Amino acid sequence: MFDLSSVIMLAGIACIAALFWQYRRLGERAQLYAAQYCKQHKLQYLDIARHRDSFRISRRGPVWTTQFNFGFSSDREHRYEGQLSFANARLVDVIMPVYRAPDETPAASTQQRARPASGTGSYYENDTYRKH
Repeated sequence: MFDLSSVIMLAGIACIAALFWQYRRLGERAQLYAAQYCKQHKLQYLDIARHRDSFRISRRGPVWTTQFNFGFSSDREHRYEGQLSFANARLVDVIMPVYRAPDETPAASTQQRARPASGTGSYYENDTYRKH
């Protein structure tokens, strides 16, 4: 009925199907985490992409690590990219770049960084940490 080569081929096909299913499931989970994170921090979620996969053996056993990059916007003008890291389908780390706060207006942020209007023209003239 079945010879050894047929059994090995069916086992290989089953393994490939299971890996594909887990691959897709992790992608959907990452998209859900990224959307929830953005909603929680009042950011606009844009997209997500798988960045890197790696496999290693640790003292506790095999570890499959996956990193996703997700795009978001805080002010609907600038795009930023954060990173989600998974180990064996568990969220391990969320790395976020520095971004403009959602309620900060561009005019307010440029006014805070504007040069003083004094006659000396020194940008650091009111700096208390400046060495004399």
